[in-house]
Amino acid sequence: MPAKILLTLMLTVFPFTILFADIIITIDDMILNGKILKEDKKTVKFGNYHGVFIIDRDKIKEIYRTGSYEDDIKILSGKGRTVNRDEVKTNYDSGVKKIEEQKIPEDENESTKTSAGPHFAVSPWIIFNLGQCGDVLPYSCGVFLTADFPVNDSGFAKMIYISYMTIDAGYYYSAKGERGVTGYRASAGPQWVFPVINDPIQMEYTVSAMLGAGWYNVRGLEEEAAAVKWNVSVNTGIIFTFSSITVSPVIKMDYIYDSKAAIYGIGAALSIGYRF
Repeated sequence: MPAKILLTLMLTVFPFTILFADIIITIDDMILNGKILKEDKKTVKFGNYHGVFIIDRDKIKEIYRTGSYEDDIKILSGKGRTVNRDEVKTNYDSGVKKIEEQKIPEDENESTKTSAGPHFAVSPWIIFNLGQCGDVLPYSCGVFLTADFPVNDSGFAKMIYISYMTIDAGYYYSAKGERGVTGYRASAGPQWVFPVINDPIQMEYTVSAMLGAGWYNVRGLEEEAAAVKWNVSVNTGIIFTFSSITVSPVIKMDYIYDSKAAIYGIGAALSIGYRF
C-alpha cells in the first residue's frame, strides 16, 4: 500500500490535532499567547504579534490547545490574569497569519520526516508457526539487536517516502522434543514512519520490510544438518518515544525459505531502545 494511503488511514483512525496551540506557560510563569508554528520532541517554534520564539520543551510547564482567542481569554481569566481582550486577539490572529505565511518545503512535510537521528533497540520476539512446520515446531522465538538510520534526505528514499534503513541481527530458536532449529541471522530493509502524536509523548506508526540470511542448524532428522537459508520479515506497530527512550509493540510476520519445508508464521515483538 502506498505510503500516502497508509498515512491517510492512520490519521483517520487517530484524529489528533498535533500542530496548533494557543497558550504556553513556561516554568518561570511567563505566558505566551499565539500559535505554534512548528514543533519537535525538543523545541517549540511559537509565533505571535511580538515575533517568533524557539522554546525548549524542558522550559515549558503547560500548553493549552484552543480553537479561538475567546478560548484563550477564558483560560487566562481562569488563572486570575488581567486580560486585555484586544491584545489576546491580536496575538492569536498574528500567530494564525504566521502559519499561513510559513512556507514548508515538500521535503519538510511531517508525513516524510523522521523524528530524530539513529535509533538502536533490543527486541525479544515470538512467532507462532503455520503450515506443515507448525505441527512439528509450534513456535519460534529469539532476540534481535536493531539499528535504524535516517535516509529520508536521500533522493530515492524521498521519492518512496522511506524514513529509515533498518538493520537487525540476532538469535533464532525453535524446538519441540528432539526436533529443533537454531540459528544466527541478519536482515536489512526500509522502514516507513508516520507521525500520529507529537505531544505530550511522541507516537508514530511504523512499517518495515526486511530481507536477510542466516546460518541455521537443524536437528531431529537422521543426522544433524546446517545450512544458509534466506529469510523475509514484515513488521508493523506503534513506537512511543519518551524523551530519548523508545518502546514499540510490533506485529511480526516471518518466513524462512527451505526447499523442503519452509518455516513461516506470525507473532509479536516488544522493542525497547534509545533514539539519538
